[in-house]
Amino acid sequence: MPSVDESLAKLGNSKIFSKLDANSGYWQIPLDEESQLLTTFATPFGRYCFNRLLFGISSTPEIFQQALSRFLEDLDGTMYQMDDILVHGVDQSEAGLTLNDKCEFSKSSISFRTHIIDGSGLHADPLKTTAIAQFPEPFDVTGLPRFMGMANHLCKFVPLLADLNNPLRQLLRKDSSWVWEEPQQHAFQQIKEDLLSSEVLAHYDPNQPTIISADASSTGLRAVLTHVQENEERRLICYASRSLSETEKRYAVIIKEALAVTWASEKALKDASLHPAFPPQTLCYTYQVHYVPGKHKAAALSHAPVGTPELADELFAEEAEASTTQVTASLPTTAMRQQEIQGAQEVDEECSQVRVYCLQGWPTYRHHQPLLPPYWESRGHLSVVDYLLMYDDRLVIPRGKRLQTLDCIHTGH
Repeated sequence: MPSVDESLAKLGNSKIFSKLDANSGYWQIPLDEESQLLTTFATPFGRYCFNRLLFGISSTPEIFQQALSRFLEDLDGTMYQMDDILVHGVDQSEAGLTLNDKCEFSKSSISFRTHIIDGSGLHADPLKTTAIAQFPEPFDVTGLPRFMGMANHLCKFVPLLADLNNPLRQLLRKDSSWVWEEPQQHAFQQIKEDLLSSEVLAHYDPNQPTIISADASSTGLRAVLTHVQENEERRLICYASRSLSETEKRYAVIIKEALAVTWASEKALKDASLHPAFPPQTLCYTYQVHYVPGKHKAAALSHAPVGTPELADELFAEEAEASTTQVTASLPTTAMRQQEIQGAQEVDEECSQVRVYCLQGWPTYRHHQPLLPPYWESRGHLSVVDYLLMYDDRLVIPRGKRLQTLDCIHTGH
């Protein structure tokens, strides 16, 4: 089933829209005899079964969507999400249809799945933003996920939503107690205000130059997709962000930045359908790396991300975790010795500071910290793997352990 973002990416330059609503859509699909028997239910008057697809079965949405796609997937200018079908075109000749009274047709602006769509781009649906604005303050952890879910559905419109999300997300952690204080109240109110004044997003146009900006922080990743206009100005297409898994938080900064580029590219390719003929992992890139000062980046998204890792992100993190575990397992030392070195690194002033730099970012200039010079030139090789400070695939030995380590190496010579 295509996501809403994948569907919206196909709007292009459309300006005329029509929306069809399938009348009791599930009931339009007949069941074969074998499937009918599976829906049998007992009543005081005997046993009965459904002849048509019914509501309440977990696989019903997928079955209905599959049937709908067989009829519509080859038709230009159509998209569909469940029982909502959107027909769009640049002018009336492309989008003209004769529809029943329940449907909307030939509109210059139309509502579709929490979005208002018109020729200028995508707008957040006022009905949804108003519902969020009127949402009552939650009194326990059961009410907060609903508010967070409603806000996250519209996060693409408000990048600063990410700055505010963190105090609320902390309350949803399994080990957290419910404490609603000033930071949570401020975040709750500010999210409402920001969503009521959200931006208009441009429709993705494959004929325009596209820029994907990616960034990483110690807690999350962010991405911004923009078009470059003829006057060299950039037009926003969408924002995206997600938090880092516990494994990813331990990556070296340069690895986090590389992860941000990979994730942002795959996210854009999936949601904006930049290249529908190939899955992201099969694409090859010819690219240039440009340094952009922090003040010119929309870095707020990564510093307080909205989204959580998806299944594919978690699988990637698990593979990376397995890879790092293999690195430490292949070291020519025992697990007990590794724990001993880890403890020594934690109490060593130099190693403990370098560990912090690897996880949270290095200073801009080496002279900002007197301990940096021995490690500065090698910072691209340093990382933290399984809580151990490593130089590529070798352990970094703290000063207090170096003589002992040399003695061990030369034992038996």
